[in-house]
Amino acid sequence: MKKNTALVLKQCPCCGEKADFKYRSGSWGYYSAKHAIQCSGCGLETPWIDDKEVATPKGKPTSAEQAKAEAAGIWNRRIVENEA
Repeated sequence: MKKNTALVLKQCPCCGEKADFKYRSGSWGYYSAKHAIQCSGCGLETPWIDDKEVATPKGKPTSAEQAKAEAAGIWNRRIVENEA
């Protein structure tokens, strides 16, 4: 059975609005594709994470999935978590 691996993004730490994934395509060997997260309200965004072209064994996440997961991890990281 395949696990649900959908990445969930927290709300923006600055304004509380929704965040979305961004993607910048690569250019045929000149530079790799990149992934980032950006707030739809205030525009706060993570650094761009390179989608390195790495061969992965069958069943392992692709480099694109790894880059998105890294960007999501950066976005979701908080210094202090609110406990409600």
